[in-house]
Amino acid sequence: SKHYEKGFCMKKIVLYTSQTGNTKKVGDAIAEQLGCESLNFRDFEGEVDDYDFIALGFYVDKGEAEAKFTRFLRKIHGKKLGVFMTLGAEPDGEHSRKCLDTFEEGLKANGNEIVREFACQGAIDPNLLETMRKMASSGNSPHPITPERLARWAEAAKHPDEKDLADAKAAFAGIE
Repeated sequence: SKHYEKGFCMKKIVLYTSQTGNTKKVGDAIAEQLGCESLNFRDFEGEVDDYDFIALGFYVDKGEAEAKFTRFLRKIHGKKLGVFMTLGAEPDGEHSRKCLDTFEEGLKANGNEIVREFACQGAIDPNLLETMRKMASSGNSPHPITPERLARWAEAAKHPDEKDLADAKAAFAGIE
């Protein structure tokens, strides 16, 4: 006997992990679109089984979601899911696609169906940028500081912007 809120035929929630607030902003926009709650997964005290649709959001850390979030996802089986992510790289690039595919693989292995996805650029954690600069200046980095890299960091710092949030809402429109 599932409880449905008045006006909605499906019980929905947005759960995310966010380090700098970028993924939270996107999750909150998606929740506004869906008419449901948006929570950092660490603050979620319910049961994922109580929901018909779950939007899951993460920031890319070394090509994937943080380990604690990945462990949390193992609880989710046989659900309709939406996936969203923020990353410092271009959202329509090969790296972005690979990150989404890697994330979705584990979810699909648990019998979940991915019905929506969204990716957008997000400002990179300033501490990470400082670490990357130090590694590069010491010669211990696979990522040299090039003008292209600096331009990408500057572009990422502008996101998520209003257009990104509108695009996120549009990507999750029609989930009833």
